[in-house]
Amino acid sequence: SSSGGGWWDCFLFRLARAFRNRNKNDWQRVVAQKKVGRSGEFFRFDVEFDGPEPPLDSLSSFDDEEDDGCTFEGLPALRRLVLCARAELFVFELRASRPYLFSDGGYDCRGQICCRLRARSESLTALMRQLASGKAYFRVGGHKVACDFASYPAAFPDGHFRLDVKFRVASLQESFAVRLWETADEGRDISGSPFTVQQLVRSQKLEQCFGTSDHRKKRRRDDDDDDEEDEGASRKQPRLKR
Repeated sequence: SSSGGGWWDCFLFRLARAFRNRNKNDWQRVVAQKKVGRSGEFFRFDVEFDGPEPPLDSLSSFDDEEDDGCTFEGLPALRRLVLCARAELFVFELRASRPYLFSDGGYDCRGQICCRLRARSESLTALMRQLASGKAYFRVGGHKVACDFASYPAAFPDGHFRLDVKFRVASLQESFAVRLWETADEGRDISGSPFTVQQLVRSQKLEQCFGTSDHRKKRRRDDDDDDEEDEGASRKQPRLKR
């Protein structure tokens, strides 16, 4: 009957709409799981095929280099994902000895930006070359931190990439971001960014003192240069023997 056909058409329409919105609803649920105050970005990529979709477990269906029967949507998002992944290769840590100093109502802090990639590896060398050619730089808080990526590996005797940085915060609980800028439009947070000095002190266990069960020696190789800078005037004079 006509009433039955109308009901059937309505059912098919609703069913098609449900399938069409299923992925959208699933994606919204994924995005909703992001915790408030946490950094990061979600990426979604859709692939459309001119024919039937190949089975996910059939790798041979992707071997044909001349097969252009699929369209990848979301190229701008892919570029953003690449920039995020490259920024995640870098980590930030406070200097182990005297990481901050209270001065004029704020805290002068020191730390290092390091790279996760293995020292002297081809991947690290290639990354440094690419960042140098793209004139990339870091920003700590609102301040630009220049870096001569082209000097790697000559300027890094042990093969590890390290960049000493200084920054200032009003309080140890103040949030600050460390971002890698490869484009003029927007920087990308490095791993764990944004931080607070208090969080970094706790995660690095810099508040632990001698006498506790997990104490550790806090003096590091970079302290020697700082001693010369901060305490050069207070060195003891050598004794003269009579």
